Amino acid sequence: MNVLRNSLVAAGAMLLVVGSGNLYVASGNITKYTAILADRQLETPAAPSPDFPRLDARMTEDVLRPLRHGSGGDEHAVFKLEFYRVVQQGGYVMNTVGVGCVGIGLLAERVRRRRALAAA
Repeated sequence: MNVLRNSLVAAGAMLLVVGSGNLYVASGNITKYTAILADRQLETPAAPSPDFPRLDARMTEDVLRPLRHGSGGDEHAVFKLEFYRVVQQGGYVMNTVGVGCVGIGLLAERVRRRRALAAA
């Protein structure tokens, strides 16, 4: 039970819990926003109208892009995707530091026990 009183083990356990939560939340949202952006990229440009023969598919796309994306939907989705990628990286860092803290705490407790047995 002395292991649970070690502050490094407790801090490491907390980092592991929070880091795992970050990874769980980020992975789901990264999948969600990646799918949203993929769906938006699959949108085909409108076909040229017979009333406007000079308006080809590329020009139609250039003209309609501000109207289609004027609400900032793509920018919002890209922002959220990048945000959750940062959350995911933070989760990886927290898990790595948490494992290190738990390992060092357990090692320190083992050394403490050996010294106590040698002194007795």
